Amino acid sequence: MIQNLATLTPELVGNLPMPGYYWKLSVAQTWLWSDAAPQLRDAITLLTQLRRDYPHAMQIGTELALALIHNDQLSAAENLLRELAADWGAPDEELLCRWGRLYKDTGDKLWAVHRHHEDHYPRICAAYERSLAHYEEAYAVRHGHYPGINVATLRLLVASFKALPAQRDEDRQRSRQIALDLLQKRAHWPGNHDDDSFWHHATEGEAYLLLEQWDAAQQAYHRAFANTYCLPGRRVSIEQQLQRVFQAYERMGTQVPEALCILVKGRADSKAPAG
Repeated sequence: MIQNLATLTPELVGNLPMPGYYWKLSVAQTWLWSDAAPQLRDAITLLTQLRRDYPHAMQIGTELALALIHNDQLSAAENLLRELAADWGAPDEELLCRWGRLYKDTGDKLWAVHRHHEDHYPRICAAYERSLAHYEEAYAVRHGHYPGINVATLRLLVASFKALPAQRDEDRQRSRQIALDLLQKRAHWPGNHDDDSFWHHATEGEAYLLLEQWDAAQQAYHRAFANTYCLPGRRVSIEQQLQRVFQAYERMGTQVPEALCILVKGRADSKAPAG
């Protein structure tokens, strides 16, 4: 994890003479997860330059797409994802997950505006279903825990908008089954990056949350938030996912313990997630 970036600018980092792009990408990622608007803009500037310098590096393109989504530039992110899909051709797990994130955020925005208007619920559900379809395609690549936990959570979200109990129960059961499968494979989740320990704890907490194993979920989230790699923006991302789940449970009449609700900073309820 890179620290002490206060003296760096996107132009300075981008123009440093060094082989490869990995260090520069790590700087952009640190800015991306800082949860500070100026640093997010710096991340976008640097990633844009890196994409020009390394147009065939998928990792740079998907990180730029994520940064644009974080900055609420959903149209620009969608255009970039289409470019990446056209360039790459074969299914790519990370790219498919970015599509999933794009439509998940689209559903969030629709919910924030129309949560009190049930006639808009089919449109909100449709956005989450598009997100689910992309995460399911990503999960099929190698059954990774990252797309897998999103499939499980999106199944819950979609279920919460279903009017017929049979349809709701089917999606709810599939959500539980995937969460359980992921936990059973917990020891085999890959740990190739320094920050994987943080994401593993968060994913574990989310799986337990979907299984309504409240105490285990709370303990896993506490481990995630105490982790060295819990950067402010990463915590915000986890809190937003928590809020999505809380909202789904609320729509289905499931009471979430207060101890879990207050994991979201400054909130003890399940209001709409931050943009």
